[in-house]
Amino acid sequence: MIRKTEAIVLNARKFGDSSLIASMYTRAFGRQNYLIKGYRSSRAKKKYGYFQPMSIIDIVFYYKETRDLQLITETSNRYFYRTMQTQPVRITLGMVVVEIFHQAVKEEEPNDPLFLFLQRVLVVMDQQEGRLIHLFLHYLVHLTRYLGFFPRNEAKNEHQPVYFNLRDGILQHSPGTRDTDRLIARLCDSTLESSLDLRFGNAEKNEMINTLLQYYLLHVEGFRIPESLKVLQEVFR
Repeated sequence: MIRKTEAIVLNARKFGDSSLIASMYTRAFGRQNYLIKGYRSSRAKKKYGYFQPMSIIDIVFYYKETRDLQLITETSNRYFYRTMQTQPVRITLGMVVVEIFHQAVKEEEPNDPLFLFLQRVLVVMDQQEGRLIHLFLHYLVHLTRYLGFFPRNEAKNEHQPVYFNLRDGILQHSPGTRDTDRLIARLCDSTLESSLDLRFGNAEKNEMINTLLQYYLLHVEGFRIPESLKVLQEVFR
């Protein structure tokens, strides 16, 4: 059966002499794996560019529910990046975003709000001039909404210390805690745009990233910290 959907490329790898296998998050079918034949031919060079990680594309494919690999027949670009696939820092950031998504989201069923969330994060990162790490932190916090372990924020008094109970997923008032837990509580209440207004230094930034990744390690089975994140942290240092 021929189907069409919007898709975001999470990763792609060579398969055989002239094919690719691409893992994508699609709007109509959730996460799926696709076979792209003949990508090394001169005729296919442009098509191969569609399957770079982060690409937001439209695909037409043969769909069979019992098949592990769906066969793509047509591809077109839905969003043309200005910076995310050309500037080294943004490429690294985007790779971390899609790698975390690839590890955390396994469902082969549609989730329109989740698809739109990932798409919007990537597009805003592409268009935003600075403070990209703010957008990344917002992404780390709010992706957990769709994964079922969004922190319960009980720390509503800005004048009291905040503790992030990672195992139970609760932000609560408790003495002797870290300023970064208060910042994470503010991220929970932020929009993508309002997260840009937060103020923090490099040490706080790295501590928040490490805390949130520990949170993922506790709540996502088999989760591994992306290797590309080490590069990203060095760049932003």
